[in-house]
Amino acid sequence: MFLLVCEGAIRKWGFPGLQAQLYLVKDVLLIVAYIGFLSSGLRSGEHLRVMGALKVLMILSVFYFGLEILNPNSPSLILSVVGFKNYLLYAPLAFIVPYMFSSSNDLERKLRLYAFIMIPFAVLVLLQFSF
Repeated sequence: MFLLVCEGAIRKWGFPGLQAQLYLVKDVLLIVAYIGFLSSGLRSGEHLRVMGALKVLMILSVFYFGLEILNPNSPSLILSVVGFKNYLLYAPLAFIVPYMFSSSNDLERKLRLYAFIMIPFAVLVLLQFSF
């Protein structure tokens, strides 16, 4: 999440000549995280009861967006593939995120820490837009 917030600033201010490459780094990191999650073995959990409908929706979305890649009215195949990535790369996080927290107290503690860390970035946004 931290990289997601800072990615724009890193691309625009830190390394303006590498904007396209840095834009794809978070996608590569996400794919590596998916591979790591799948290789660690699936665990059980309370949330699995409600994941059935989400799995069906995900499968239908992959099928639909896969068909859209083949749309003859699309201006570019590369544009269609990038759109497919943009729509579906972050959706599997719904299956992974519940495993990141051991309890609701753990979730609350981590969200409070994240909110505290993000305060300087919120101030920076307000300053940037005020100038």
